[in-house]
Amino acid sequence: MIAKLKTECGYQWTNKLEGMFKDVQLSREMMAKFKKEVYDVEKAEDLQLHVNVCTTGYWPSRSVQPSNLPVDLQQACDKFKRFYLNAHSGHKLEWRLDQGQAECQTMFSPKVRRTLVVSTYQMMILFGVQSAEDGHVQADSGQNQYPAERHR
Repeated sequence: MIAKLKTECGYQWTNKLEGMFKDVQLSREMMAKFKKEVYDVEKAEDLQLHVNVCTTGYWPSRSVQPSNLPVDLQQACDKFKRFYLNAHSGHKLEWRLDQGQAECQTMFSPKVRRTLVVSTYQMMILFGVQSAEDGHVQADSGQNQYPAERHR
């Protein structure tokens, strides 16, 4: 099938497609190893991290907006980065927050619990909004930076 694609679509396009498939498979294997060796899912009750490592050049890309991740997420990302760079010395790891998504569980009331599937930037906004003890919502303190124009 790949040989037929090379004939019909060209070597360069098919090479990128093959690279994408390899990236997906390697990412699955790497995450399994990371969760087994480094990231204790039992201890991280509220946060589960899943990363896809994509080779530059195979995947479409655009410029990334600099952002400050919430502390819990930053710590998990730092653990993965150390794990990845120990296994792949000389590689560079860049977080593509514009390509991510998150599942956030929230309680609107004691009886109403929902899971929201949002972009990474939307998750950062939700982390910034915290419910006070008296039930009022407080706005983001301004410590997070995200391109708000894209997520209204």
